[in-house]
Amino acid sequence: MSGNDGLSASEEGWIEWGGGECPVAADASVEISLRCRELNRGSAGGFDWRHNTPRFAYEGDDDIIAYRIHKGHEH
Repeated sequence: MSGNDGLSASEEGWIEWGGGECPVAADASVEISLRCRELNRGSAGGFDWRHNTPRFAYEGDDDIIAYRIHKGHEH
């Protein structure tokens, strides 16, 4: 990734994402980075991986822009 996102596809396992179908198994534990710079963690099947064309400036803020497989254990 570039700019001031603070993430890099080659750094810490982040993979850039441009939208589409979920790229991993639905039950895979992932950490995601949203366009609004929030991070979230959970099962891949619980997130909307598609990018929709925004009608307003604020729409699209919750698009996933990067993800990585979470290797830790969730409780």
